Amino acid sequence: MTAGSEPSEPLGWGLFAQWHDLIDRGDPRFRPMAKVDDAEEALTRFEADVRSSMWNMQRHSTIDALRDSKGLDANARRKGLELRFILPRRVALRRNPLVSSHYDHLRLAPVAHPLLIGDRRHVLVGDSTGETIWASSDPGVVAQAVAFYERLWTSAEPAVPEGEDPPFTRR
Repeated sequence: MTAGSEPSEPLGWGLFAQWHDLIDRGDPRFRPMAKVDDAEEALTRFEADVRSSMWNMQRHSTIDALRDSKGLDANARRKGLELRFILPRRVALRRNPLVSSHYDHLRLAPVAHPLLIGDRRHVLVGDSTGETIWASSDPGVVAQAVAFYERLWTSAEPAVPEGEDPPFTRR
């Protein structure tokens, strides 16, 4: 960084800060969906309602998370959903290199906050504590989320370069 330059924020940090403020103030555009530790059933219901696309970005991914998402991912593939997944480079390449073999729709970019968008109609986002998943179907919130995600997706790089095979088979 050059002297006098501002530190760079991950793309979209201001948007998430704005949403956290709305959630903290009880804004009706956001409703609690589930505690993070108990999210499996809520996410299964969410995925069951998705008909065309599921866009996901996470700050972390572990082997356990891959195992836990295996059923959801298989259902999404069977339904023919457009799948997009963004992870930070350090997570995908250093902490969990298997992820690029599991998700052929994975791209790498800085991730400010977890976000899940279903059918460009529903948004799931964590609160500022990281304890609760909040949902919104408000058109304004969804439009902001979709615009943000599309910008990040466009700037992200594929985890596996075109023409190359992932390091491991899906098995």
